Amino acid sequence: MRQGRAELRQVADELAWKYDRGFRLSDEELDALVEASFRLGVHPDTPPAEAIALLRRAHHLDVDNPKHAYHLGRLYLAHERFEQAALWLELAARLAPGSHRVWAHLSVLERWLDLREKGQQGYTGARRERAAHIGADLTSEESRWSGIHDLEAEARLRGDTSGRTRDALTAELELLAGMAAHRTGGAAAFVVLAVQWIVYGYPAATVRRLAAHLDEGAARDLLELVCDLVESDEAELPGALAAALAGGELPGVLVALLHQRRLLRRPLRFPDLGAHAAARRFEGGDPDAVVKALDRATARLTAEPPAHLGEATAKQAVQQQEVGDPRQRLDAVLAVAERLEQARNGVKALIGKRARQKPSDAETYSLLTGDVETLTEVLGRIESRAEAALTELRGLKQALPAAEFGQLLQNGENQLTDVIGPLGGVRGTLTKKVGKKCVAVAEQFPAAAPIPSAEALDLLALLPPWQQPTSVLPPEAVAAPESVETRETPQTPESPMAFADDPVRAALARADDALRATFDRAAATLDAYSGPALRAGPVAMLRDYVEGTRAEALYRTGRGGQARAVWNQMLARNPLDLALLRNLAVAHTCAGDVAHATAAWRAYLVAHYLLDLAEGAPYGHAVRRAELHELLTRGFGTACLRRKPPGPEEDLDSVPLALASRAKTVAVAAHLRLEALNRIICHRDPAIVLGLDRSAGAEQVRAARERRLAFVERACAELPGSAGPAFAALCAKAVEAAADRGPARSHAGNEELAAHLEWVKGLLLLKVRIREGVYRDDADWPCTEYSGDVIGNLRLLDEVGPDPDDDFVLRAAQQVAPGMEPRQFLRAYGAIADQARDLAATKVLEHLRTAGDEVLARQFPLIARSWVRNELPADYLLLLDSPDEVYKEVVSSALRVLAEAAEELDEADRPVVEAAVAAMTRWVTRLPGATGPARMLARLHTALGRYSEAGAVLRRARQEAFSEAGRLEVDFAFVRLALDSERFAEAVERLRALAGGGTDDPRVRVWLLEGYARWIPSEPGRASVADITRDLSPWTDEETVEERRRLVVYAVVQPHNARGGALTALVEELRSIRRADPGNLHALEQEVQALFARAQEIRLQMSQASGQRRRALGAELKEAVRQCREAGTDFAGRSADEAARARIGEILSRLR
Repeated sequence: MRQGRAELRQVADELAWKYDRGFRLSDEELDALVEASFRLGVHPDTPPAEAIALLRRAHHLDVDNPKHAYHLGRLYLAHERFEQAALWLELAARLAPGSHRVWAHLSVLERWLDLREKGQQGYTGARRERAAHIGADLTSEESRWSGIHDLEAEARLRGDTSGRTRDALTAELELLAGMAAHRTGGAAAFVVLAVQWIVYGYPAATVRRLAAHLDEGAARDLLELVCDLVESDEAELPGALAAALAGGELPGVLVALLHQRRLLRRPLRFPDLGAHAAARRFEGGDPDAVVKALDRATARLTAEPPAHLGEATAKQAVQQQEVGDPRQRLDAVLAVAERLEQARNGVKALIGKRARQKPSDAETYSLLTGDVETLTEVLGRIESRAEAALTELRGLKQALPAAEFGQLLQNGENQLTDVIGPLGGVRGTLTKKVGKKCVAVAEQFPAAAPIPSAEALDLLALLPPWQQPTSVLPPEAVAAPESVETRETPQTPESPMAFADDPVRAALARADDALRATFDRAAATLDAYSGPALRAGPVAMLRDYVEGTRAEALYRTGRGGQARAVWNQMLARNPLDLALLRNLAVAHTCAGDVAHATAAWRAYLVAHYLLDLAEGAPYGHAVRRAELHELLTRGFGTACLRRKPPGPEEDLDSVPLALASRAKTVAVAAHLRLEALNRIICHRDPAIVLGLDRSAGAEQVRAARERRLAFVERACAELPGSAGPAFAALCAKAVEAAADRGPARSHAGNEELAAHLEWVKGLLLLKVRIREGVYRDDADWPCTEYSGDVIGNLRLLDEVGPDPDDDFVLRAAQQVAPGMEPRQFLRAYGAIADQARDLAATKVLEHLRTAGDEVLARQFPLIARSWVRNELPADYLLLLDSPDEVYKEVVSSALRVLAEAAEELDEADRPVVEAAVAAMTRWVTRLPGATGPARMLARLHTALGRYSEAGAVLRRARQEAFSEAGRLEVDFAFVRLALDSERFAEAVERLRALAGGGTDDPRVRVWLLEGYARWIPSEPGRASVADITRDLSPWTDEETVEERRRLVVYAVVQPHNARGGALTALVEELRSIRRADPGNLHALEQEVQALFARAQEIRLQMSQASGQRRRALGAELKEAVRQCREAGTDFAGRSADEAARARIGEILSRLR
């Protein structure tokens, strides 16, 4: 029964909801969920990502059914996710080993993977051999599936286009044409294969003949159109293809393929990059070899492509038979390879022999020049024959079974490649070691003719002039017919004619002109297409292919600037093209342009994030991003930060040198964070994402979730612009999903867990390397100008982690340091900055003691400023600012004398202090910027009464001080100097400025109290009550408040005592103090004493007065006594000072 997608969706969603929440499903319900998921997964309207999820669910519920794995493999294969396709198809093959359909798709997959890997380093052809083995076991005669014939034909098409392949394919096409009417979609299948036949360069006439048997219809019309297009004139083909695309008659992919195969037949690359490079680097010697090699490459570039294959004829069949048995031809090619290798080795040996000879006479000169000419010819013959043999060998791969001859074919190809590879180097050695010597002395032997040696002639005889045998190249690979029009190579500003006197530069100009003309001709074929076709789609990709290969050719022929310009133009059309971004990054890096290279690598990296943002999931490029971040931690001057323990003899001085740069370390820290994020996120496994063992409980999951979310936010903050928050949101979803599932549902296999654990171990080994690099007994970085930078930058790396609560980190720590408790290891290697700081402090103090005066005077300010710049803790800065330990011995005697001395030094003690002054003057010079020695010197000058000298020392110290803390200490030293020199107003003003500057140093309070206490009696009336109150008001503790009240009263009473005055005014001032501060008992006590004194004064005046005056004084006395008694009684009731109360009691007892 067929069901619609909506009905299937309803069934699947209802059952999946129940299953995911732990409801028990019956067997019928489970079967229904499996079948609904499967049908939805293969439904054509289901999006690929959803289809994969549905098919995975179906497989999870029914692991023994091969169809789920098979369709997952097909889906991945259709979207070119080859690695995942291989996993699922292999599983399907294990579940259904007799399914021809599964094995056929595996064969197709292996061939695709072989094509992708071909030409890469380490390519072995193993996948091609496996595909051949599968094909040998799965033949069309055995398979019941008719699609096997199409797959066999497609597999053969992907080989080299040749007459032999054409003849074999013709038979297969005839079979499929005959089957077309008898199988569903047979006509369409034949047309698809026939179009591929044409695309791969085989004659359209064959498919026209076979298509005559097809029924009329859209498939046949499409094939007729394709045949008409490829048989049209080459000059008209671009317009015809563009019209077919614009009219919707052909799909864009087919148009692009036909365009590429029919109009871009010349190679879009320079055939011999080694010859081009040798010409660019040519500095002198015999230019003939260089010019010949370059001209040969140019000729290959400009040669007309072979004529299109025609239909097979009886004559060609006879020629095909004359070619000989493929096994015999393989033996012949292998024999040629042996001979060529023998000749190359002979050339190298003879060059070594001639390199030891000097052309000191005409005979030797003739011998050497003759051998240079002969060996150059031998090398040319070796190269041409090796290339022809390689062509023959690749043709034989189609004719010989891979299972039997695959290894022989591969060995022969490897041998020929090894012969060709070093020939450029051999030519260079011949020119440098032999040719240059002959050119240097050529004027000495003008009549000496080149006479080659017998050894050189024997090598030449080994390779007679080449006669192309009929068994090497297939008969269809013939030269272009004479009617083919040759295009004239356009002249450029660097025309070969401009270098008539320089044959190498002229050859280079010819080569560059030919290369430029090749790409101009290829680009011109795309002019026929309209704007929409070039903005997107296959034709736009074809245009990008032409421009990309042009840029690559420019780059490989030494024109990096022009190549980068082309890549940038392409990038403007597609800013997220990873290949373009990587090319630009590599090009800038190789050009040594660090700024542009850094920006280019960053853009390449960010593009990987943006692509996943567009997909709405953080997984797609996570592994690649992690690899890039790891690579960039060792890029641009940080190559020493490798993830392996240092060797016993390894020089680790480069580690602190790399860590001296803040920009580099910030970049390394950012890359480490983002690498860790991507390494965690790429797995999707809840145990790895959360960093928990499978047995973790709910509370551990909750804590891990919070830690991971905080880490995600911190790591994504390193990403530029809005990409950071957006990507953080995606990663947070992944963390939340992992927490919801819990580590108990981990599906990671042992290999995945081991790989993650290995990565964590690498991070820990990086920490080990960094610590070993900086924390060494012989380290000299602490005494350099970047000492503080290393410590500050290590602090940045300490903040990176790894997470000590991550179970995988603890497990890795156990493996890295089996003798230590894991958390102890992580604490030790997670605080490297603290250990480096302690080491630096010890090393610097040692350096201060031992370094010479001039060296130290130059180095110390640089060390100190680096510590300040990186905000080391205050006690470490104080250690540099006041390194008392290093000079305490030279001042200890003077300090002891000062401690024991009275107010002034005895004459006998002055020489001790004078000697200390001389010693400290030297230390002030040795440690410019350190205020400790200067303050000590100022103190000694003060003890000797040299206040002006002390002030000068302090002013210079403040100007040179490297830290704010040092300048603050100098400010306090100025205060001390002002107090010692009895400049109390200056001392108070400086203390007032310090208090206003925000310092909370207790010396401000203590010295303000001292300053006012000494200032009031020395200059009565200068210190005002308002100033004292304002300056001491910030301190509200009981002691300071009492001292302030005492000083306020003292400031009022002292001028009266010094100058005398009306007691009435004094009483009024004291009362105003009490009104402002009712708790000031000192003012009340002084008021009682003033009133008592006033009463005594009035009594004295009464004794000298009479009459009304006496009566008035009596009334005044009575009031004074009353006020005095009241004030005294108030004081006695409030004061806790027994002595003060006794004094007031005595006064009250004397009142009458």
